[in-house]
Amino acid sequence: MAETLAGIASPSVGGATAGAVGGAVVEAVGGGGAGQVVAGLLARSRDTLVKKMIEALIRITYNLVDKEKVEIYTKEKDELGVELEFEEELKAVSKELMAVTNIMKVAELKVYEYKETRKKEKIKLENSVIVENGLQSVGFGSGENSLETSGTKVDTSGDSSEREEEVVSLASTVERIIKNLNLKVTQLKRSFEESWSNTERLKSLTENQAQDIAEKMLYIKDLEDREKKLAQNVEGFMMKIKEAEVEVARWREACELEIEPGKHEIEQRDTVVAILTQELEKTKTDLDISNCKLNKKEELAAAAQATAEKSLQLADSIAAGLRERVEEMSKQLEEAESQYRNRYKLRHICWPWRTLELSTATMNNRVKNAKKMLSKCRPW
Repeated sequence: MAETLAGIASPSVGGATAGAVGGAVVEAVGGGGAGQVVAGLLARSRDTLVKKMIEALIRITYNLVDKEKVEIYTKEKDELGVELEFEEELKAVSKELMAVTNIMKVAELKVYEYKETRKKEKIKLENSVIVENGLQSVGFGSGENSLETSGTKVDTSGDSSEREEEVVSLASTVERIIKNLNLKVTQLKRSFEESWSNTERLKSLTENQAQDIAEKMLYIKDLEDREKKLAQNVEGFMMKIKEAEVEVARWREACELEIEPGKHEIEQRDTVVAILTQELEKTKTDLDISNCKLNKKEELAAAAQATAEKSLQLADSIAAGLRERVEEMSKQLEEAESQYRNRYKLRHICWPWRTLELSTATMNNRVKNAKKMLSKCRPW
């Protein structure tokens, strides 16, 4: 019995229970405003548990336990378990508390059994003492019976000392369990305070996230409106595409009907194109020939132009020489006329006028002819 209680009160089990309870508290606090309810339940369950354990210890130590009280105690513990089970987050705590209460019930029952056996042994001893006294008064069983009774007394005293030690060990283990539970409660308080600060931080985060979510919801609504408009536009485009497909099918049928005459016309055009290509080749050859002729004519024209320029230069030089000769001749004629006039001036005074007129007319004709030649020999 003491070994089982010590095992339950060990730090490993206490650490596991604290971990489970801490997890349940964190889960409960994550819900928002349920942290205060969880703290109240923990405090209430702790107080009730401590009270019940103190009452159980008092009953164990003063041996004030009977069957009816044990049944009432078990019912109260079951009700406590039911109260704790309505919160899903406190299942681990309720399991641990129920385990402790069950151990307390077993301890009370053991103490009760021990007291019952002790009472029975006392009754037996009293009966045996009464019988021995009666036998001794009669004169039987003076030596051996006294030894047996002394042996039974020693055994009963040894059993009673063992039972008392067991009760003391049970009390010490229960105290140790209470201390561990108090430590767990303090740890839970600390974890609850930390979780409460975390909840405040999470509340601020949730508020910010709620604002972000509201903005995103508005953006989503805007996107949904746009999506609806786009869906309507898509439907309109789909109708237009269907109409275009019908039109394309109609045009395809018309084109298929016109394919054969189109092929015939294409063949005719191909023949015409072949003829035209031949004519183009001929025209190309003719153009090449004409280009060659033009090049030759251009060369001849250039040569003729060069010769004409040379002839013009020669004509200019000849005309210049002729001009000089004409000028010299005109000067000579003037000198000759002047000499002739001076020489034959008096001689011809008595001559008839016709001869003089003829000589002057011939001279004038000569001068005119020379001027005409000079005018013709001028450069262009």
